[in-house]
Amino acid sequence: MAIGARATGRALASFESLLAPLGEGPPDPGALFELRSDVVRVQKAVASVLERLNPRYRRAIELRFVEELPRDECALALEVKIGTFDVLLLRALKAFRKEWTEVVGEKETESEP
Repeated sequence: MAIGARATGRALASFESLLAPLGEGPPDPGALFELRSDVVRVQKAVASVLERLNPRYRRAIELRFVEELPRDECALALEVKIGTFDVLLLRALKAFRKEWTEVVGEKETESEP
């Protein structure tokens, strides 16, 4: 299996484990509190990592994933061509991953089945 496929598989397994409590009967207040705590912790970690990035990289990620703008609008906002934006976003995501691993550690991004 390719490295990308393994990472995707781990990400999907982690995502499924987060959704699992939603499919069960009435929510347990304790579980909801724990889930909310996890969400807040991840939000703070993401914000911390974004602050460490080059401002241009941070803005590319914010435009595409926070503001959820289409690629052409992101490119327009950054005054670049769409192809240039794609390269910029790829580099931004690689930088984000590197910083995430340094700040949070690899264990937070992997889930063992």
